[in-house]
Amino acid sequence: MDYGKLAYIGLNDVNKRLQNIEKNNKSALTAFSHNKILNQKINGHYFYEIKFGAAHGALSLIGKLKFFQPSAQKPDITLKLNELVCYFDSPDLKEGAQDYLIFAAAQTQSGNNAIKIEINGYQGELSGLDFNLLGENLTSFEPDERLRLLDRESKKLVAHLAGDKIACYASDDGSFDFNGEPFILGEGVNFCICRGYDDAQKTALAYIDAQKNLYFKLLGSRLVFIDDNASSIALLPLNFGYLVVYIKDFKAYYRFIYRGLDVSKRFELGTSLRLPESVNIVSDAPKPILLIKTSDQKIYLKAARDNIFFEEGVKEIIKSTSFI
Repeated sequence: MDYGKLAYIGLNDVNKRLQNIEKNNKSALTAFSHNKILNQKINGHYFYEIKFGAAHGALSLIGKLKFFQPSAQKPDITLKLNELVCYFDSPDLKEGAQDYLIFAAAQTQSGNNAIKIEINGYQGELSGLDFNLLGENLTSFEPDERLRLLDRESKKLVAHLAGDKIACYASDDGSFDFNGEPFILGEGVNFCICRGYDDAQKTALAYIDAQKNLYFKLLGSRLVFIDDNASSIALLPLNFGYLVVYIKDFKAYYRFIYRGLDVSKRFELGTSLRLPESVNIVSDAPKPILLIKTSDQKIYLKAARDNIFFEEGVKEIIKSTSFI
């Protein structure tokens, strides 16, 4: 019996098994950075979410929160990954500007994940944040920044987010002086404006506040609560009121706002969509048309047909991470 040959065959078999185990256990470690200038004034409570996709596995997180407070503070800072607490601290913040560093580790789930940064018991400003994440097959997806233009015959409006302020500029000829003092429509983390359904000179506003509550108002009228836990918003005038479309808990919904500011029940939009992340209205379309971006960086078009709102199948129109 050739024991040398048997040993060689046995060694090869062990090597193959080890290689297979190593191959099966390999993970693609990836990283991404999330940097945001907020200038968010906080009066007691605030939270911010970072959404991302990942494989099941370990996550390492290094972050920095940039605070500015008028007096010494001792806030509670909590990080939750998919609603499970992975970090907590009550730091002593001195008066003025101060950076606060965070080091944490957690376990991701396969698919959609969200890190929630909660700040409680704080009176001051969160100037911005920088976060670096390292884990298995991470993919970043963030809500789109908002810049809105109302193109009206007599007066054009442009609005954008300046920190937590919804800043609006008006123009008679289409040229805007952004060095001037803006008119503040309200405060929030996301918003949409449109013209009035019965008067093009009216301005309607839908916005999401820092607690993710969604509101609607006509400028100069009362505030109307629409829904909670919203993350993206689109608004469109109809011949009987307004259509508000929004993302809530990774699902798309819409409601109608009628004369007298009565609000319809909630309708789910596009159940075949996989994790919708943001929604936009196609302006000046002859019928309501939406563009919806999902967490896998695909963009879909969804349109109303006759008097049926968004009952047609979703049509994928583009696959591109560079689409804006």
